[in-house]
Amino acid sequence: MYNMARKTKKEFSAGFVVFYKKNLIDDKCELLLLDHGSHISHPKGHIEKGETKIQTAIRELKEETNLSPYIFSKTPIKIIKYRIKRPNFDINKTVYFFATITKEGEIKISNEHKRFILVDINSKQAINTITYDQDKSSFKEALTWYEENKNNL
Repeated sequence: MYNMARKTKKEFSAGFVVFYKKNLIDDKCELLLLDHGSHISHPKGHIEKGETKIQTAIRELKEETNLSPYIFSKTPIKIIKYRIKRPNFDINKTVYFFATITKEGEIKISNEHKRFILVDINSKQAINTITYDQDKSSFKEALTWYEENKNNL
């Protein structure tokens, strides 16, 4: 029997772990998550030709939530890699997550998502709402960044 090697495609995405503040006066901060139907995660999307990773994260945040970053990490806080199996090929995916604090914007999600979810960043619900372990890890890394930067608002 002839065994052909499976084809592999590489994909790169970038996005934000989003710390949402309705206003900068209030200390309350929530984690913004998107319900994709099959999983709950952070806003992210494919890096387009000519874009930097951070440009992609900013564009995707705007497209998927109608929000803009107020302050954000200049380098990724987490890089995750995983493999997606398709019937005729595999995808080796790399996702660059940055962290951001947004403010005073009305959340309007794109038609790619079922709903948005806001949870207190200090509650167990925040970590438990996220579907995948690597995305949970991204949140934990971003939380460290948030604690270091929340006084810069």
